[in-house]
Parts: sequence; C-alpha cells; structure tokens
Amino acid sequence: MQKKWALRAATLTIGATAALGLAVGTANAASTIQWGSTGQPVRCVQQAMNYLDSAGLSVDGQFGQNTYNAVVAYQGSKGIQQDGQVGPQTGGDIKADIYNVYLAAHHSGDYSTQSTMSAWMSNCNSQLPG
Repeated sequence: MQKKWALRAATLTIGATAALGLAVGTANAASTIQWGSTGQPVRCVQQAMNYLDSAGLSVDGQFGQNTYNAVVAYQGSKGIQQDGQVGPQTGGDIKADIYNVYLAAHHSGDYSTQSTMSAWMSNCNSQLPG
C-alpha cells in the first residue's frame, strides 16, 4: 500500500513540475514576434523557417524583410492569416511542425536531424508564443 501511494505522490510531483515548467516557458515567450523584433526569439523563428521551408535566412536575430517574407510564406502554406507576425497561432504551428520533423527523423533513424530538432526545441520552445 505504501508503495502505491509513494508512486502516486511521485507521479503527481513529476506532473506538477512539468506543468510548472510549461507555464514558466510560456511566460518567457514574447506575445508576438514581428517586424523590428530582435534577439533570441527572432533567431528561433529564422532557424525554424530555414528548417521547415528552406528559407535560406541569415540567423542574425533581426526581424526584417526576409524574415517577414518567410513567415508570410509559411503562414500561407499552413492556411493561417498571412500577417507576417509570429503570434500564438503561428508560433504553435512552428513548434508542432518542428516536433513532427523530430518524430519523423527519429522513426527513420536520421539522428542528425533528430539532434538538430531536439536542440531547437530545447532552446526555442519557450521563446515562441503558442
């Protein structure tokens, strides 16, 4: 009986820790990444556009014309509003697509891509809204 309760307590602790981690990650994310934004969130968007759409962006952390164009093209491919901003919808779609690439790489044995996507998720999931 004690083992069962200890297991339940451990499960609740792990679940609460994971929920707290998600909440903190979301709190750190910019609400919208857009033209004129700078820094790590923009680098994450630029990397994602390169990974997902072969955008050929310079990963410089400056959200300008080329990043805007890449985001608009990505939004168009997803059938979402093409406003060039990375808000909750676009950010969520980017994260989901990166995760799907990670899973496909894992299942196919492409460990290089899997490692790249894993690093992006570790560094960038909390940087994007959504």
